[in-house]
Amino acid sequence: MHNTVTPLHTAGISLELFHCSYDQVQNWGDPVLRSTFWRCYLATTRGAALQSSRREWALLPKALCIIPPDSPIRGKSSGPFTLYYAHFNCSIRLKKPDPLFVSANPTLELKLREALELNDEHLFRSSMLALTADALRQVPADLLRAPISDSRIEKAHRLMKEHIGSRLSNSQIAAWLNMSEASLLRLFRSATGTSPQKEHLRIRLEHAAVMLRETEATIEAIADSSGFWDRNHFTRVFTREYHAPPARYRITATSL
Repeated sequence: MHNTVTPLHTAGISLELFHCSYDQVQNWGDPVLRSTFWRCYLATTRGAALQSSRREWALLPKALCIIPPDSPIRGKSSGPFTLYYAHFNCSIRLKKPDPLFVSANPTLELKLREALELNDEHLFRSSMLALTADALRQVPADLLRAPISDSRIEKAHRLMKEHIGSRLSNSQIAAWLNMSEASLLRLFRSATGTSPQKEHLRIRLEHAAVMLRETEATIEAIADSSGFWDRNHFTRVFTREYHAPPARYRITATSL
């Protein structure tokens, strides 16, 4: 299916699905790369599983799997298998990056099968969007991370996004928020668990990942627009954080 953003705003959830497909996989052994986006898997046959360094989760029919951003997992299979999958962004955040399993809506699953039989891309995308939204509504409240409500953090994030192509100092951010650098550091540690510099780097790398995934811009241009000195500097930092160099990430970003 084509990469076209399909938005949805319902029950307090903002959801944008930008890639979805149905695949017959012969052998699944490559790592699932760290991503800035969510993934949704619905297996239609047995034989596949997800693995982390601590445990393994089988992908079973009727059990819809939601994988949050930055989940350190890889796929494995004992043989060929089939599944529906989607890549999306959404407004909720989880306390832990572990995969979650919820019940797949049988009516929506039937719609997906119908869309495949009719080769109806619009019906497939809308059904996958509805299935994903239904899954998110099933996430237990105690697993959700409370949204950041401090207006100073929101203002700092706006400033960081407006300066994707440059590196902001703590003093610049503090001056923008009319506070001292020490107070800025305490605020970020308390609200986000990280520093302003690391948060801005995360935002710049996320911007770069989106450009790699959704545009044909050169890696040099992406490095420049994301505030890195050159392609080599960008590649080092991106590879460290995403466990894949930019060129490989671009090729595999729409894979499982």
